[in-house]
Amino acid sequence: MKDLVIDSYNFENNKSPNGVIESLSNTFNGALQNKIMVVRYSGGDDIIVLTPGGANNDIVSAETGITGFTGFNNPLDLCENNLNGHLYVSEYGSGEIT
Repeated sequence: MKDLVIDSYNFENNKSPNGVIESLSNTFNGALQNKIMVVRYSGGDDIIVLTPGGANNDIVSAETGITGFTGFNNPLDLCENNLNGHLYVSEYGSGEIT
């Protein structure tokens, strides 16, 4: 696998980027495969999906508002089960794993 280097991405004010993963699952016909998912604590309360690309693997696109990736209660971290594509998000505000 090629090393992934990200120069920068502006997560905006009050949207603290916390847990970060690179999706490796082929679930949903690979729609999220090799994308970077970041939980945004506080102002975001969501998962933003970043697409690296170009010669330097800079972020070429960012997607928010994905069904099931919004409405968390101060998310801190996330992980993925690579076998089935399930995502798990730890929420500080509720003390739960979603």
